[in-house]
Amino acid sequence: TQKWVQKVAQWPFCRVIPQHLDAPLALGPEGFAQAFSFIEKGFNEVRFCDEDVKFLRQAEEGFLNFSVYKSNLGTLRGQSNCEL
Repeated sequence: TQKWVQKVAQWPFCRVIPQHLDAPLALGPEGFAQAFSFIEKGFNEVRFCDEDVKFLRQAEEGFLNFSVYKSNLGTLRGQSNCEL
């Protein structure tokens, strides 16, 4: 996956059309690579608060269990110290 991110980040682009969000996003190679920065950390932690990704984690572990790709990076987690 990291090799794929690095390859795509070499392409000259200024918009991304994600599969599951509103589109297009004004996003270039650097922003694209940042979206996958969790891969370099070695665990599945995103930049959002853990309580905000709790629903996604529960869906991943529950009713979407049959369709969500199992990651070697572990269960999806958010930041534990959000100080909101």
